[in-house]
Amino acid sequence: MKKWLLVPIVAVMLGVTLLSGCAGGLAPAELATAQNRITELETKVAGLATDQNRIAELNDRIAELNDRIAELKPQVEKLSAISAYSIWYDQYYAVGNFIFEDTEAFNGGVGALIAAAGDAASQAAWENYLATDSAFNAVVAGLPEDYEAWTEDQTNQWTEAYNTRYATFGEVGVTLYEATDYSASQIRILELETQVADLSVISAYNIWYDQYYGIYNYTFEDTTTFNWKLGTLIYATNNDTVIGYWNYYYAADSALNEVLAELPEDYGTWTEDQINQWSEANTARSEALGYVGTYLFYAIVGY
Repeated sequence: MKKWLLVPIVAVMLGVTLLSGCAGGLAPAELATAQNRITELETKVAGLATDQNRIAELNDRIAELNDRIAELKPQVEKLSAISAYSIWYDQYYAVGNFIFEDTEAFNGGVGALIAAAGDAASQAAWENYLATDSAFNAVVAGLPEDYEAWTEDQTNQWTEAYNTRYATFGEVGVTLYEATDYSASQIRILELETQVADLSVISAYNIWYDQYYGIYNYTFEDTTTFNWKLGTLIYATNNDTVIGYWNYYYAADSALNEVLAELPEDYGTWTEDQINQWSEANTARSEALGYVGTYLFYAIVGY
C-alpha cells in the first residue's frame, strides 16, 4: 500500500483509539466533533482508495494503447513506404496523379513519408537526393536566367548537376521499392482500392443519372464542374470500359463547346445551318453521355 494512503488510515485508527480511551473525559460537544472528524477522515481514505483504483485503471489503459501503437507502427511504416513509392513513381515517370509542379512541396510530402517508413536505406538515399537537389539549385542560381545565353561551360555545369540529381532521385525509388512488399498492410490497401472502385462506380452512376434525367440532387448548372466531379469518380473506378466511354463523351462535349464558340450568343438569330450544327453536336454529346450511364450500370451489376 502507498505510504500516503497509510497516513490517513493511521490517523483514523489513532482517533478511534483515543476516542474509545478518553470518551469518559470528553464533553458531549467535543465527542461529537471528534466523531465528525473521524468520519471525515474515513471518507478521505475511501476517496483516496477510489482515486488509486482509477489511477490503476488509467495505467492499464495506457499500457493497452502503447501495445496498440506498437502493433500499428510496422503497418504505418509499410503504408508510408508504399505511399512514398507511389508518389515517387508518378513524379519520376510523369504519370498518374501525384505530379508536383512545386519541387519544394514534393520534397516535403515524400520526405515526411520516407521518415515515417523507418527504412534506413530509403532515408539515406533520400538525404543524398536532397543534397544533390540543393547542389543543382545552387548551380541554377548562378546561371543566367536566359538559358540560350549560357556558355558551353555553363551548359555542362547544369547538365552535370541535373544528371547527378536525376541519378540520386532514381536511387530513392529503388530503395523504396525494396522496402515494400505484399505484406498484410499492402494486401489491405489492395482490398480498399477494390472497395473504393466499387463505391466510385455506384456514386458515379447516381450523379450521372440525376444529371442525365435532370432530377433529384446531383444536377449541375455548370458542365465543367459536372465533368470534373464525375470524371474523378469514373477514373477511380479503374474500369477501362467505363473510362473509355467517358473519354468518348468528353470529346463529344468538347466538340459541342467548339461549335457553340463559333455561333452567335443569341440563338434566336441562328440560321438553319447553324441550328443543324448545334443539333448534331448536342445529339452526339447526349448519346455519348448515355453510353457512360449504360456502362456504369453494367459495371455495378457485373454485366
